Amino acid sequence: MSIKIPEPRRRKILIFRLSSFGDVVLAMSSLSDPRLVGAEVHWVVKATYAWLLRGHPAIHKVWEIDEGISAFAWLKLCRTWANTEKFDLVLDLHANLRTRIARWIFWQRENFSGNLNWISLKKDRIRRIAYFFLKSIVPPVFRPIHALDSISGILDAGLGPAVERSGHRPMPRLAHLERGAAGIAVPHAHPRTVGLVPASRWKNKEWPAERFVELAKILAKNHGIELRVIGRSAESAVRDLGEKLSKAGVAGGQEQTENPNLVECLRSVDFLVSVDTGIAHVAQALGIPTLILFGPTASDQGFGPWGPKAISAETDLWCRPCGKDGRFCYRPIRKAKCLTDLDSEFVVKRLVESGLIPGKRERPE
Repeated sequence: MSIKIPEPRRRKILIFRLSSFGDVVLAMSSLSDPRLVGAEVHWVVKATYAWLLRGHPAIHKVWEIDEGISAFAWLKLCRTWANTEKFDLVLDLHANLRTRIARWIFWQRENFSGNLNWISLKKDRIRRIAYFFLKSIVPPVFRPIHALDSISGILDAGLGPAVERSGHRPMPRLAHLERGAAGIAVPHAHPRTVGLVPASRWKNKEWPAERFVELAKILAKNHGIELRVIGRSAESAVRDLGEKLSKAGVAGGQEQTENPNLVECLRSVDFLVSVDTGIAHVAQALGIPTLILFGPTASDQGFGPWGPKAISAETDLWCRPCGKDGRFCYRPIRKAKCLTDLDSEFVVKRLVESGLIPGKRERPE
């Protein structure tokens, strides 16, 4: 009589990254790690951002959390995860009050066997606070670590050191969201369409619409590049830019960015010029060349460009950076100088340097 040997149990992993848009995209770099192959991965995320994760081949289940979930409902879910799901490893890539409560419940469960490994993201607060207050005095080596490097460190702590190191950061991949697209887009030799992303969740991170119009004139008149404003019509910055482009006589379409439709919108452009927002991270994950406009935030603050053809444009002011979202400006006069002084000619120069547009052209009248 033959004896059937049961298959070994798959490693069960729970990942917490509830929000926000760009942070969820960056956290998805963990799914590209080969050490997760064969594991049963669950992800907890707010319902608003769940579309980014649905259908990802590395994820077994997406737990969608309502934006206004009550404390009771959260506790109930935590008990389900702790007592029913039997996770071996929890990667807390959010590390907020909710996940700390979840951790406490996991450790208090009655049938805890001692096999659970919980690894939390270090938020690098000391480096960030020092950078906010001391500014450029802080040497680059002591400035915040890039989010992708932090996530890589969490994976090493939870899964053990990688067998091989390629020297490259882990990259988020969004191929599962593409409809009919074959792999990563290859930039054209002479880009013909640029996407402009003027809106951010934080208004103080938005580049003035007048500057976007100046840039649009240069790109349209001198380089023959078509324009598309990418964003939701409900966003005031998108409506304002559309109106100003129309008054300036610059033709340009508008693309709606409601959830999965965003990927199709981004696929319709050759490169992107965006304020510091989550859409810029999605574009990089799709392999689309991206220029990110930094004002109150900075590219070396932990969330700077990371894609193969991603660059930044920012001013060199003593007061930068002043925070993660630009809510507080230290300047007594000329508020938001970091954005108003970031002129269109400098942005064009950065595009030329990156090879996205050819040569140096005259500024149109």
